[in-house]
Amino acid sequence: MTRDSKGHNTGAQPWSGLSWPSVLFNYVGVSTVDSDYLTKVMSSLAVHQPQPPVTQVKLDKRGFLSFVFDGRYKFARYYAPSAFNTPQTLEEILRNNDVQLFDLESDPEEMHNLVLQPEKNRATILRMNQLLNDLMAKEVGVNDGRFLPQDIRPK
Repeated sequence: MTRDSKGHNTGAQPWSGLSWPSVLFNYVGVSTVDSDYLTKVMSSLAVHQPQPPVTQVKLDKRGFLSFVFDGRYKFARYYAPSAFNTPQTLEEILRNNDVQLFDLESDPEEMHNLVLQPEKNRATILRMNQLLNDLMAKEVGVNDGRFLPQDIRPK
């Protein structure tokens, strides 16, 4: 949303009427998955001690995030580093990920997750998921965790 000089919402959408290319965002790393491990790392740095081995990271939490924005909708998948996936069906999307879909044109504050009504929003969920899959393939390649340290890389 845009705001006037006093900070009040003008109701205008900054992207309204514009043609936007799709944008991919990835937020991945062991610190996004296991806050206990991150705390241990930060504590060891503060007292100049060796860091705990990366093998202590719990990899089953859905803390990796990939999302795409197409100029109107923002679609996000949260997944665990032990469960990289490239879902194709609505069932795969919902089974293997925590998912968000927001219509920023009608909901700029991101208060109404459209995925909570999956059947009603099936077409948009599948379209945005495919856009995310396509951008991941183009910009990242195979999203299978090969960027992770060898000791914790999915087998």
